Amino acid sequence: MGYNFLHEDAFDGSLLPLPTLHKAIWAYVVAKAKPHHGATGGGAVRLVPMLMAVYFPDATLEKIKEVIDFFCEPDDASRTEEFEGRKLLPMGRDMYAIPTYETHAGSRLARDAERKRREREVKHTLNGSAPLIMS
Repeated sequence: MGYNFLHEDAFDGSLLPLPTLHKAIWAYVVAKAKPHHGATGGGAVRLVPMLMAVYFPDATLEKIKEVIDFFCEPDDASRTEEFEGRKLLPMGRDMYAIPTYETHAGSRLARDAERKRREREVKHTLNGSAPLIMS
């Protein structure tokens, strides 16, 4: 099981005026996303409305499908110009590409590298040796 970070500005752009369900489903998308090296160079996610209904019990299947479809439409207000601002691109049955995945995953990878560097430094300090400085 992996994890993904929800970028601190995730809801400050075109998601800001949207209903709460849209924001909740976008957080679900980010949490479930995996790297995918297809045509978009981003990530991918499997979205099964029937399964998602377990996580969003107040939403109908139709409403969940509407939100997924909405994320597949062009978004003129999006800060991302690629793919006309679409947040999701259909790839096949229940599979969607996330064009902005690498942008946010890259910042996660940088944070992971920094965390590992700090852990190495602490380990060397605790062992009584000089910290190993790697850039």
